[in-house]
Amino acid sequence: MEKEEREHFAPDVESFSGRVPVWLICVYAGLFLWGIYYLATYWKGPAAIG
Repeated sequence: MEKEEREHFAPDVESFSGRVPVWLICVYAGLFLWGIYYLATYWKGPAAIG
């Protein structure tokens, strides 16, 4: 049996190598797309100043 290597930074924080959950990838993708939408829709650039 292989033993997982883990680094302990604090009592409650662990680090290990593995896959990123699909739900977390979806959250990041959604935030990225929302940011692009918001940038294109509401940000008018330097022309809006003044």
